[in-house]
Amino acid sequence: MTNREIADLLEQVGTALELVSDNPFKARAYYSAARTIAACQDSVYDLAEQGKATTIKGVGASVGEAINDIVKNGSPTILEELLGEIPPDVWRMLSLPGLGPKRVRSIWRSLNITTLDELEQACRDNRLLSLEGFGEKTQARILSGIDLLRRSEDRLLLSAAHQIADEFIALLAKRCELAGLSLDRVEVTGPLRRKCETVEVIDILIGSVNTEDSDRIAQVISGLTSDVEDVADAADLAFCTSMTGRSVAVAYRGARVAVHIRPASMFACSLFLLTGSSSHVSECIALFPGLLECDSALNSEATIYRSARMQFIPPEMREGAGEVAAAKAGKLPTLVEEGDIKGILHVHTNYSDGTHSIEDLVRYCIEQGYEYIGIADHSRSAFYAGGLSPSDLIRQNREIKEIQSKYPEIRILHGIESDIRADGSLDYDDGLLAMLDFVIGSIHSRFAMPKDQMTARVIAAVRNPYLSILGHPTGRLLLSRDPYEIDLDAVLEAVAEEGKSVELNADPHRLDLDYKGCLTARRMGIPVAINPDAHGPSGINNIRFGVSIARKGWLTKSDVLNCLTADEIVTAFRRMRKS
Repeated sequence: MTNREIADLLEQVGTALELVSDNPFKARAYYSAARTIAACQDSVYDLAEQGKATTIKGVGASVGEAINDIVKNGSPTILEELLGEIPPDVWRMLSLPGLGPKRVRSIWRSLNITTLDELEQACRDNRLLSLEGFGEKTQARILSGIDLLRRSEDRLLLSAAHQIADEFIALLAKRCELAGLSLDRVEVTGPLRRKCETVEVIDILIGSVNTEDSDRIAQVISGLTSDVEDVADAADLAFCTSMTGRSVAVAYRGARVAVHIRPASMFACSLFLLTGSSSHVSECIALFPGLLECDSALNSEATIYRSARMQFIPPEMREGAGEVAAAKAGKLPTLVEEGDIKGILHVHTNYSDGTHSIEDLVRYCIEQGYEYIGIADHSRSAFYAGGLSPSDLIRQNREIKEIQSKYPEIRILHGIESDIRADGSLDYDDGLLAMLDFVIGSIHSRFAMPKDQMTARVIAAVRNPYLSILGHPTGRLLLSRDPYEIDLDAVLEAVAEEGKSVELNADPHRLDLDYKGCLTARRMGIPVAINPDAHGPSGINNIRFGVSIARKGWLTKSDVLNCLTADEIVTAFRRMRKS
């Protein structure tokens, strides 16, 4: 378990204490320890295993006991006890915009509101206006947040769905092996295979040798959880009523997992049909009706597409967005791959809200084989994230030059993630911006501006001569915050006119641009920077999720900014600068 994961659990304890306790110092102890642990260079997990948790600065006996619980059981006992005192919907209220622990406590204790339905009605009745610090705008934001929360219920981020699928498959394989069963083939399918940004159901396809094995595999699956049901409307059965097989749905780690068991001879057809999307499958069947016969000669998806006289279509592209016609005409692009990425941009260090030093991150990128790393901490307006003062930025620039001399095998680019202020200007004066190799401009505040004002704000930033990359351009947070109101097409037109780049933020909570935006950027000839928005070494690995969305948006390596070599990207950034 990483330091960040331990810190997150301790922060949850602090939040729970704020809700149930009248003593604010208890919560502060956990918050303080969480901040220390997130920035700690040593493994807190290893220290706790050695009985040294309380040797960490700021970790007292009670917090140390919680850390020991995390190491032993995966979760602190105190958190489980506190959550037992808090109604589930009260805890969920913390995810609503504008509601921190103090406000949620006030709603719960003062108005005796314990469910989202009660909170919604209270907002409609203007009852929250009786509480200190609540106004009509806050009520409107809460109502909007409740609507988003309900739309997002039971959905998973792409990253979480992948992790759960991997764990489920590994556990299933182990249990089947103990039962003397061998799984012929196992593949993730459905929306997860298409790399959809969020997933409601994790679909897994298993090829079995015979019917008897199918039944025994289903029994093993049933043994993994008590929540099991047969699924009668599996996608392939809907298309092909003659197909034999069995599908069961189980609840696993809070996710719904649908397992489809099919004869090995029908595996390829089942993989194709279950992957979807339904519009893609329908178009293909119209071209190749013989697909519904599921002939055993169709032993791979490549064979299926070849039989339909078209190019193989990668799973990410199968959304009914013109890919079938392009494949039929032999005009599918060669999609970008993770191995095409030459360097990493948009990395935060412990100068702002990152957890590691510049040198730590440089060494990690060298280990991963990258040619360059682009440091881009928060600018001074982002005070909540430890944004850099002008003197901090100058000091960081000196440090980067010193570290560069130690590691000539990698290029260290100095950038900044500058807040785009309400008037569209960037942080710092021109002299400081001119010192940098690149500038990412992002919005982190004033999300509720009217559409025309927000669009003008972002376009003004794009036209700033020092801006290189427009960061996470719609501001969305998947499953928790809708995009702000903006005319994205108009913004991208400005990016294209100015010869700048747009970011595909690969943080699984953002994935912004989305794949449709990538399609637009490609059509306009805008280079897309696939950036991990990393706050530590593990965050750099988010690049794979960004590549998945880029592939979904038909991007090739020539469309992606950081597929350029180190020398090429330096030249590209200089060309973007208009001064």
